[in-house]
Amino acid sequence: MKLKILLIFSIPFLIFTCKKIDETLLHGEWKVDSMIEKGKATDKGAEQATFNFLSNGTYTYEISYYKEAGNYTTKDGKLYSTDTLNSDRIEKVVRVVQITADSMVLEMNNAGIPQIWNCFKSSK
Repeated sequence: MKLKILLIFSIPFLIFTCKKIDETLLHGEWKVDSMIEKGKATDKGAEQATFNFLSNGTYTYEISYYKEAGNYTTKDGKLYSTDTLNSDRIEKVVRVVQITADSMVLEMNNAGIPQIWNCFKSSK
């Protein structure tokens, strides 16, 4: 009986935690509208940041002081990117909290500091 109850409650959890990202929504240019760090809005120049995700699995990211470009994939509600411009080529993982045709919320960790980036699709 306990096993049945556990299964009943775990199925919705598994469905919601392993959501698939619709990559067609991801494609295009995204601008950062705001950044939340440690639960508070912060101004670290993130509003100057731009992401561009192409349908061929490549991306670019640019902010006034930094650029990267490379390859990306998605799996289980997460966005995996590997920068091929810089020599370290570390794979970065970002959780896509929400994505629609014109807005996206990213949750990431920057050197141990949790951040949430609210983005909007550019009408370029």
